[in-house]
Amino acid sequence: MMAALELDGLSAISTLSLFVGFILAMTQPTTCSISLEGGQLWILKNAPLRPSELFAGKILMQLILVSPFLAVCVPVLGWALGISAVQIVSLLIAAMGLALCIAPMGLAVNLCFPKLDAPNPTVVVKQSAATLVGLLAGFALLAPGALLYCLFPFAADGCAWLLAATVIYLTLAGIFGKWLLTRGAELLDML
Repeated sequence: MMAALELDGLSAISTLSLFVGFILAMTQPTTCSISLEGGQLWILKNAPLRPSELFAGKILMQLILVSPFLAVCVPVLGWALGISAVQIVSLLIAAMGLALCIAPMGLAVNLCFPKLDAPNPTVVVKQSAATLVGLLAGFALLAPGALLYCLFPFAADGCAWLLAATVIYLTLAGIFGKWLLTRGAELLDML
């Protein structure tokens, strides 16, 4: 399989990175987590919780969902594709950076496009604008990594672009987190 990947012009690490990125971009429970509260949102708003604690809980839930996938699948698939241990660790770090970026981004999208009046949870998950926008934004977040791979595919044994992408993802995560603590808290109060 690795020979086929190299014949197509893609290295095994780039293919595995793309696979992991797509999985993370599609695993976004935070894009509908506020909307799923629906009519019970008032309970959370009246609970002795600061918005930052509420947001942290929802972000942590998403990280709990994706972390086992990253911890098990990335090393196993990396080993199966013949990727070096250093590349696997670099990919794990970059993937956690992406996961830390996608989670607050999903909350931000959900606060901008809430659907609190849905008749059932299926409508929120499958038919809300937040889910579609979050999915597309998650795919857009893969662009910095892809661009860095195109620019520096072999620098530092193929790890430099992954670590540079990690810095970008963590920076974006900080920006989304700051937005949640300011404008996001305001939007939550208005719901």
